[in-house]
Amino acid sequence: MEPESPIKSSPPPGAVFLSYAAQDAEAGRRICEALGAAGIEVWFDRSELRGGDVWDRKIREQIHQCRLFMPIISANTEARVEGYFRREWKLAVDRTHDRSERVAFLVPVVIDSTPEQNADVPDAFRHVQWTRLPSGETSRGLIERIRRLLTPEGSSEENRARAPVSNVATETPTPPGVVRRQRIQYVRTADGTRLAWAQAGAGQPLVKAANWLTHLEYDWTSPVWRHWIQFFSTHFQFTRYDERGCGMSEWRAGALTIEEWTADLELVISTAQIDSPITLLGISQGAAACIQYAVMHPERVARMILYGGYARGAFSRGDVTAQRAYRAMVELAETSWEASNSTFRQVFTSRFIPGATPEQLQWFNELCTKSTAGAVAGKLLHARAELDIRELLPRVRTPTLVLHSRNDEVVPISEGQCLATEIEGAEFVELDSRNHVLLEHEPAWLRFQKEILAFARQEP
Repeated sequence: MEPESPIKSSPPPGAVFLSYAAQDAEAGRRICEALGAAGIEVWFDRSELRGGDVWDRKIREQIHQCRLFMPIISANTEARVEGYFRREWKLAVDRTHDRSERVAFLVPVVIDSTPEQNADVPDAFRHVQWTRLPSGETSRGLIERIRRLLTPEGSSEENRARAPVSNVATETPTPPGVVRRQRIQYVRTADGTRLAWAQAGAGQPLVKAANWLTHLEYDWTSPVWRHWIQFFSTHFQFTRYDERGCGMSEWRAGALTIEEWTADLELVISTAQIDSPITLLGISQGAAACIQYAVMHPERVARMILYGGYARGAFSRGDVTAQRAYRAMVELAETSWEASNSTFRQVFTSRFIPGATPEQLQWFNELCTKSTAGAVAGKLLHARAELDIRELLPRVRTPTLVLHSRNDEVVPISEGQCLATEIEGAEFVELDSRNHVLLEHEPAWLRFQKEILAFARQEP
């Protein structure tokens, strides 16, 4: 909050302190009203005003007494190297030095497309979970999270499940239901793009090529990807990374071609210092990078698993109607990705997990704005549509397992059948599902696990 407003009254115990630049007052008001309507006390200088107190002393008292500190981050805060909100941020960070690391206190929110990786914020903000609330439109998920954090149990549980993320190696404690730790590190590509990669588990090395909409930390406890990570890190030394332009990797697209995607996969494998032949896992467009890597380095790949994959993008499949629909989706992604109205994101994500619960859909919707910006999303979608590596398929000599959901709404099963047909000796498994991302409760997920373990036990 900015000091041009009168002084607030002394806060009640358990309130949330909302800190914002003056230009973001309207977004702050929306957040304040949404939390207030849910019965959560919020300290907001335009709704709780009283004159006569010394501003700086009062602010210090309020930050010292609040239960949670919520800084609003935006292009406006990025543009301002000075501002009273920055003093509030420093006071909040100072308070964390006297608090147990097990108890959550900082709850940053971003109200536009400002990427967290490059944001001008205190380092302490980078060590906790951020939430995107376009224009201050507050999600039910955030409200429930704030309610949980205002209880001693919820606050301690969230901080136990998180760890600092920086340009050096970091450790993430094991959250409930996940049996391994993950170690997150960064590496720079030849063109200077910063990639985030993670490793968890022990055993045969299995490396997953990057695929659409991931975030190394959020996925770790998510209702959509959590069971995937638990399964692979339990049975393998599991290495994965966020693709360029997404998640914890740098949010600038740079070049987006199969050559760059394969080079990124190669870089992560090299950086992880995996000496023995690996199992490659390609999900969706990640299949293409795995295929090219296997053709380039057959001696380094023991086996390859392709799920929901394809060798040709939407613009190369000969379906004019589908091409028009896809181009419209790209345009909408560029213009509506961060919109306060989540209608487009709801339509977009429901195609990936049509069998999801409301909680899973809500999480996937929020992942859209947490994992990339609209302009980058449009470029990524367009690059995928132009992909065509069919000429590589007959050159694959790696034992390959292809799995595909029968009624996949994102990538038709015919694309998986194409992979299995053109890759010599490939096994094909048709899964009884509509979901592009298999969900934990469905029988197809059990079948998927059994097929993976059986395939992995085979001698290459």
